[in-house]
Amino acid sequence: AEVTSSFGINSITINAEVGLMGSKLPSENPSTSETILNGTGEIVMDFRRGEFSANFMAYLSIPNPDGGVMLKGSMGGNKFGELDLLIRSDDWHIFVGRPSNQCGVTANMLGMEMSFNTYYMVGLGLEPYTLPSQLLSHFPDVQPSRVAIENGFAHGASWSLSTGKKEWACFYGELDFIVGYDIAFGQAGACPGYPNPGYNGWYATGQMYGAGKVEVGILVDCWLYEGPISLMNMEAAAYIRGGLPKPTYLEGAISSRYSVLDGYIKGSFNFDFSVGDVCVPEVPEVESPAVDLVLIEEIYPDNGSSRISIGEQPVALFNFNHNSRFDIEIPNPDVNDPQPIIRTFRTKHDAKLYKVANNRRQLVSSTLQRTNLSEGFHEIKIIPNGYLFAGSTYSVDAESFIEERINGTWGRAKNKAGQVIPKQTKRHQFTTTDVAI
Repeated sequence: AEVTSSFGINSITINAEVGLMGSKLPSENPSTSETILNGTGEIVMDFRRGEFSANFMAYLSIPNPDGGVMLKGSMGGNKFGELDLLIRSDDWHIFVGRPSNQCGVTANMLGMEMSFNTYYMVGLGLEPYTLPSQLLSHFPDVQPSRVAIENGFAHGASWSLSTGKKEWACFYGELDFIVGYDIAFGQAGACPGYPNPGYNGWYATGQMYGAGKVEVGILVDCWLYEGPISLMNMEAAAYIRGGLPKPTYLEGAISSRYSVLDGYIKGSFNFDFSVGDVCVPEVPEVESPAVDLVLIEEIYPDNGSSRISIGEQPVALFNFNHNSRFDIEIPNPDVNDPQPIIRTFRTKHDAKLYKVANNRRQLVSSTLQRTNLSEGFHEIKIIPNGYLFAGSTYSVDAESFIEERINGTWGRAKNKAGQVIPKQTKRHQFTTTDVAI
């Protein structure tokens, strides 16, 4: 837990590990020769920002009695599942995997590798789906998706098989294929001719795809030649995708490459089609993440407090270190570019002490003691150049603003409308004791 100087709770963090069926915990670094069925989790309750977040990861690895791994997670590092949860007033999502990092398992049996992968996303900031790499080699110019659906629901799954090279007598063969689908339903941006696509801004998209490769040949071992000779080698890929309603469209493509008798006969063909009004929505303007940042955390003494010592040294506490850069990653609204956008900011903080009398404010001569705290906070302690007056009213004014670095130059951060994000201010008044203490 993170506790304030006044014994309030800023946040609570819970970390946990679990091991099932006798599996070691992730922190115990079990080897690949052991059965692994464990997981980690982190739950954070941030009371300052009104935010609840959680992240859970599950790991799987079952060894083969003959050596190697029989079943494992397919997300890398034996990870087969991830749950990401976020709830706050302006944002929420539940992600079980993502298109770029799907949950799944990979099985190795009889010398073949089979994988099943899937993901579910609901909430804000959905990651756009695209075609797997096996199809992008056939369709390098295909767009990730026609419609930018950021908020809503998305799901996808795929199954793949790779036999590896198998030999029988003087023949060999190899088979690889993948099939899958993706669907998304949510709010879409406007596009030419359709300022409000879908039904009240809600639109549905989906795709199905498949790709495969097969090769058959013979193994030659004689005094004239030694090695494989391909009798037939064929690759094929196809996809179909669409969206509805208003506009309703369907598009797809088929591609194939073939080689017979070790390339003596070879060729390729491509066919694509499009039906309906294919609408490419405009990329929605993304609001600056700086708009919702709370920069001023607290001021001490508390507002309205009385009988404060004339030797008081007020303190202003700010979120984010003073004049220190930090990055915020946001989803890319351009569906043609799945890479997230990294925006760089820094904050500037200041605090002043005033004596208040007869509706007039007089600046108190003071020294500011600044400290960048390890938790990311910035503290300003106001040290007056002398004692405060007894029985008097004082005001502590805190002020913060945020800057953004664009093309190597720092300037005041702006919202999506191009307006400067206003400074944030906070004021506490207190009264000193009638007796000098």
